[in-house]
Amino acid sequence: MSNLILLGTRKGTVIFDRINAKWRPRPISHAGIPVCYAARDPRDGTLWASLDHGHWGPKLSRSRDGGATWQDVSVKYPKGALYC
Repeated sequence: MSNLILLGTRKGTVIFDRINAKWRPRPISHAGIPVCYAARDPRDGTLWASLDHGHWGPKLSRSRDGGATWQDVSVKYPKGALYC
């Protein structure tokens, strides 16, 4: 069983840690921003969150330190791709 629960919510990214058989929430990451999807990559432990900024549009964010810090990932479209 995992010791981490990662949730994407309308209010941000919520992470729970299991400590001594109890689940403890961390402070919300991406506070106030809808997070459509959040996942942990089992290959290297990177946490991913897709953000739906009302003003700035969709963004992708990742954490390589278990959620302590987050970095925006720049999105690059292939040449010739159609996007809005």
